[in-house]
Amino acid sequence: MPGLHRDPLEIRELANLREDTNRRFFGWLKNCSVAEEELDALVRRLNDYVTGEIDCTACANCCRRMSPSLARHDVKRLARTTGLPASEFKRRFLTKDPRFNDLVFNRRPCPLLKGNLCSRYESRPENCRSYPHLQERGFIFRLRGVISNYATCPIVFNVVEMLKAEIWEGNKRPLQYLDEGEFDDVE
Repeated sequence: MPGLHRDPLEIRELANLREDTNRRFFGWLKNCSVAEEELDALVRRLNDYVTGEIDCTACANCCRRMSPSLARHDVKRLARTTGLPASEFKRRFLTKDPRFNDLVFNRRPCPLLKGNLCSRYESRPENCRSYPHLQERGFIFRLRGVISNYATCPIVFNVVEMLKAEIWEGNKRPLQYLDEGEFDDVE
């Protein structure tokens, strides 16, 4: 199988170049005849493969560019590991996201990121544990998040590219990476 894309800067550039193609693909995906369970299984299979090939600690782009929402138990767990009372942890490191009224880290990159590693990995928030959420059910109902993660996460980028190669327009060829121009004629 041809190499996977790993460089976050290259992925961001490719995501910009493929914006129109991806818009068509995600529009097609919402109305395609692939059953939800079949799509979820395919995405999990692709995710398992790509996750086995990409070292997240070589990237940490999600920790640099995103702000996960934290549940109350996440805050308590993280505060405990820092030795701070939850109220002090919130004051130092968190803010309310005005769009969703959720608690998020108050700056990017994440204040817990040290180099490319989470300094509180064992206590990290649930949203960080499950990121990039491709193993979860209901892929078709989470396309907005997938689209947003496509330009950030090498795993999401490569899974989406493989998904396009595998199912778009009935394409049942073996998994392979496809160049940008291959789908330009699909409307």
